Amino acid sequence: MNEAMGSGIKIFVNEDDAERAFQIIKGGDRSVHCPKCNSLNVKQTISKNWYQKAGVLLLALITANPIGDIRSSYSCNDCGKKFVI
Repeated sequence: MNEAMGSGIKIFVNEDDAERAFQIIKGGDRSVHCPKCNSLNVKQTISKNWYQKAGVLLLALITANPIGDIRSSYSCNDCGKKFVI
């Protein structure tokens, strides 16, 4: 009924990310995979701009504004690829 009335949720993703987007929507696998080798052997790393992220978070809390784009950095233990989610 929502779609007929024009009020549903529409999600746009890059074609390369379509398969991963479907997995997320289904709610199944929430683990982090390496985009290069698809390994699950990844670790979250502290990025170089950690102070900048902390400053954005503090400023958002003080001014009651949305936080914005603070993404997590990861590193693959198998192939060494560093990536951001």
